Amino acid sequence: MQPKSLLSLRNIPQEVFFLVFALLEVEEDKNTLASCVLVSRLWHDMALPSLWKQIVLKTTQTLEHFLALLRHKPVLGQSVRSLTLWGAIFERIAGCGPAQEREPVAIPLSVTMLRDIMSCVPKLQRLSLQEVALCWAPEPTPDVSSPPSGTLSALELIDVSIHDRETIDTSVLPLLQQILSLQSVGELTFASFDDTGPIQEPELEVQGQPQLPVQNLSLIGLHSSAQLIQHYNSLSQRLLPGCLRSLTTSVTHTEDLTPLLAFLRDVESSSITHLELDLSEADVDSRALSKVISYPESLSTLRLHVRYNSICREDAFSVADIFPQHALCTLKEVHLDMEWTIPASWSNEQKVGNEEDVDEDADADADIYDQLLEMDRVLSSRVRFPALGYVNFTLLVESSKFTSFFGELGELITKHFITAVFPGISQAGLFDIQFAPLK
Repeated sequence: MQPKSLLSLRNIPQEVFFLVFALLEVEEDKNTLASCVLVSRLWHDMALPSLWKQIVLKTTQTLEHFLALLRHKPVLGQSVRSLTLWGAIFERIAGCGPAQEREPVAIPLSVTMLRDIMSCVPKLQRLSLQEVALCWAPEPTPDVSSPPSGTLSALELIDVSIHDRETIDTSVLPLLQQILSLQSVGELTFASFDDTGPIQEPELEVQGQPQLPVQNLSLIGLHSSAQLIQHYNSLSQRLLPGCLRSLTTSVTHTEDLTPLLAFLRDVESSSITHLELDLSEADVDSRALSKVISYPESLSTLRLHVRYNSICREDAFSVADIFPQHALCTLKEVHLDMEWTIPASWSNEQKVGNEEDVDEDADADADIYDQLLEMDRVLSSRVRFPALGYVNFTLLVESSKFTSFFGELGELITKHFITAVFPGISQAGLFDIQFAPLK
């Protein structure tokens, strides 16, 4: 006779189990999902798709085993929705002592193997390549039964380069477009966290390659003007005009704005409704920056990331002046994220010993206070922003000081900050302020 608990479980609709398993995160609940797979054949069939939903692979040897497994059990590939190929391994640097330094080295990834893997995961939605150097290895692939699907909801390229220029005379995006038969990408992300490395993206070869429909484009960590300009010029040829809905990028120097404006023109920026600009390292002219903000005709959401210490310089741009003088009739939301390093003189644990430092902090505080007041005056204008319905100000503070500082003063600062610094938009009921740790 079967236990009553088992009979009760069988009476629960399978849809409930599928929902529970889908809510489990693979990274945090992998052991739980793996245990559920072993309970019974029924649980195995229900939990397996969630266990294989998100895959992260880190070495070339793992890729070979993974491809062999997918070919042996095609049902596993049907469950994969997110695939991350991380090409960095660690080589020991010659040295003495137990604490030897280790340096990441990109492993060449065969584009043929990448195509074979993609052919085995037909329902893949997100592909992320991280620290990968692509190489050409035209070995035969007789076991591939179908070409890649050609549609991705997200494609993330982090420090991806071409390994051998002699055999691959093109750049990353058109190569992937050709090898993976890409027809459309919902969200395309280029990211680089190597400020000293060489620029890997050459001039694009566009002959024979159709332009790619992309809805959301992000350029992250590209604070080098040369890198940004090169990506703008390249992507303006690769992306299908009129499809882009969202753009996230950074602005470092005034000369970055000309290629950015040219890019917005080439991709027909009238379709862009979301614009996010990282101005944390910016040294730009405020009026020139306002031209970029006013260029998208249908802009609905604007997000700006600034650094407190940067905008307090005498030659810094003005937060208020970056908003165009003419009306932005479609703008509905403005988000301002500000990084702030708490001055040492504000610490409860440190006594003030240098009056000059205190005076400098006070001058900086007064300057940013005036800027935010001016921004409040600008955003309160219903003539310039008739559709504006929400303004969010997020103060990002060093995580080590966040709890101790804002745990005592957070509520007090919030109460007085809103009414003192943003009187116009707070009285209109548009304002929201948040304090968050800077990661």
